[in-house]
Amino acid sequence: MAAAGRRRGFVPSSPDAFDRRYFSFDFLPFDRPRKLIDSRGSLLLFNHGPWGNNRFDYHQSRGFPDLIVCEPLTRRFQGIVSLSALKWKLFIGAFLVAGENGGGGGISLSNYRVVCVLGDNIGIGGPRACVFFPGSDGGWHMGRLADDDDVVHLHGPTYGRWPSYELAGRAAGKIYWWMNEAGVLALDETTLRFSTMELPQDMSYGPLNFRVINGVDGAGAVRVVTVFGEDFMVYSKIVDTDGSGSEWVTERSLRLSDATSELPGHKATFFEKPAKIVMADDRFVTLAPEEDMNWRFSVDLETMELERDHERNRDARPAYPYTLPPLQAILRGCAGNGPDGTVATAKDR
Repeated sequence: MAAAGRRRGFVPSSPDAFDRRYFSFDFLPFDRPRKLIDSRGSLLLFNHGPWGNNRFDYHQSRGFPDLIVCEPLTRRFQGIVSLSALKWKLFIGAFLVAGENGGGGGISLSNYRVVCVLGDNIGIGGPRACVFFPGSDGGWHMGRLADDDDVVHLHGPTYGRWPSYELAGRAAGKIYWWMNEAGVLALDETTLRFSTMELPQDMSYGPLNFRVINGVDGAGAVRVVTVFGEDFMVYSKIVDTDGSGSEWVTERSLRLSDATSELPGHKATFFEKPAKIVMADDRFVTLAPEEDMNWRFSVDLETMELERDHERNRDARPAYPYTLPPLQAILRGCAGNGPDGTVATAKDR
């Protein structure tokens, strides 16, 4: 997002289909620096501080922020004030999920939750999850912190220093992080229980060459895309609700040095080092050689065809999918807006 005080906008995937003025964020109170951190359905999630006056204060920059959930088309928003008791916990991430009424009716400002993941500053106790959900009084209530039995204790490489949590993707109802040399951490969005993800022993993975995406075989199916040397690999498996499941199988593979040789601007030296994964979704993966991160190309996971000349390859910033709300919700939301579009301000509970 742009710096505070500058006009913000939302760019749809089909720019010619919509008037961009309807996706302006000028109705939000951008009185402090903000960043778009998640989307779900027609909702967007922004963080909102808290930061100290010293921009180089690393500890404060990673504190548990206030949050804002908004629906751009109806120009409504909900502010979420972080709990004072958790204000300076290590903020790992916040994610929009469907509300208590389930996903059947669609996520909306009256039916959603925000799952927040927090950690200890020196990585001793492991991460914990908490959940915020709209209350009947227009405020927010704190969901329980995970019990001790739900905590994955991460010792070894992360002990005694800032742990590194790199988001690796969301798939089959779970959120995944790459955890230094400690492996891959998974959080179940429904139960708020943590687990670790077992990967094939011969798989090479790290924060820049590893992503978890949805599989193609229905509920519980996950895929892992990774780059090992010159090879782009796709693994898949079925994960049962109890954490067990089928074995990992190699679904697809591609020798990048050969497959990209006919693309415009290709150089023979591009894949002397492993390529980096720029973005990944359930259909396309965008990559770039370490030698030139501006030379981006995407792989179609269905056909394994490569292309350079596509809009998805032109921007390396994170992309957040957005679904238009139903027409009834748009009309109802616009009719119910106050002068500033506010729905309610969260309470510090």
